[in-house]
Amino acid sequence: MSNEIEKLRNKIDEIDSKINDLLDERMNICRKIGYIKKKHNLQIRDDSREKEILDRHYKYKDIFIEILRKCRHIQESI
Repeated sequence: MSNEIEKLRNKIDEIDSKINDLLDERMNICRKIGYIKKKHNLQIRDDSREKEILDRHYKYKDIFIEILRKCRHIQESI
């Protein structure tokens, strides 16, 4: 049983690594968008865009709320 758990945990670790890489990529894109918004004096928060994202990912809404919060923070710090 312990070996089976270890194998599954290793799989989770692999998935977590992929998630981390994808989040890094997303944050880099958010940063680029932030520079464009600043250049054109656009608001950081786009409620309709955030609603669209949350509606699409309703199963993990709480996680995406945090992702969006982090993206706003990155853009506000530019």
